Amino acid sequence: MKNFLRALRCAWPYRGRLILSVVCAIIAAIFWGLTLGAIYPVLQALEKEKSLQQWVEIKIGDARKDVKGCKEHVEEIQRQLEELPRQRDQREPALTSDLARFESRLATASRKLNLYLSAEKYINKFLPTSCFKTLAVIFCFVVVGVAFKGFFEFCQEALVGSVVNLSLFDLRKRFYRNVIHLDVNHFSEQGTHELMARFTNDMEMLGTGTKTLFGKVVAEPLRAFACVVGACWISWQLTLLFLVLVPLALFVLTKVGRIMKRATRRLLERMSNIYKIVQ
Repeated sequence: MKNFLRALRCAWPYRGRLILSVVCAIIAAIFWGLTLGAIYPVLQALEKEKSLQQWVEIKIGDARKDVKGCKEHVEEIQRQLEELPRQRDQREPALTSDLARFESRLATASRKLNLYLSAEKYINKFLPTSCFKTLAVIFCFVVVGVAFKGFFEFCQEALVGSVVNLSLFDLRKRFYRNVIHLDVNHFSEQGTHELMARFTNDMEMLGTGTKTLFGKVVAEPLRAFACVVGACWISWQLTLLFLVLVPLALFVLTKVGRIMKRATRRLLERMSNIYKIVQ
């Protein structure tokens, strides 16, 4: 692990490309979440046999009812607090707690109402009233979103691949300069099989690990975060249940990773022995 971190220093001169790859990964994750959440309202509307305009009107009506109910509770609690005697009353802490809870609900309901009102403006402007035509338009948007997502994912992979190849090229050059300055007796006593393994198989394994670190380790958490946000919007209860199971999966993956690490080390040692036999 220490040597791997040392090898990552060769990627530092190309940090500009790495930063640009992270930006591409963030944009790809945003498109991933948008394409995931775009179909949910249409499916809800088709399930209830209503157009998307009718669906959003129902949602706006429900959100306005929530806002009105929360406002009534807040006003009632404020009135009760004003009617309390000047000296401290035992009901004051409970009323204050209820007031804070309903004010939080009111803020959430107001944000939801504003979101549906904004959605209604664009839905009425760009989408047809027919369910089938609306579904076709949404699918076109999804296809365009998937195309943009694939483009930015390709850019991210290309940038990471260029950084990995350039850093490995620099590392091979440094390795070669050090090797040609070794004493001849070193090659007579130790042989060249170890160096051959380092130049070929070990370098490829290092490149694979570096590409995974700069590529998957950066892109996959962003994609997972976008999926979790979309899943919470659809059903936060199921999302919470899923997140409870994640630590168990991480524990299993950690155990498997340690086993794979030992197996990879044995593989590298055997590759060195194969080069020794070939020599």
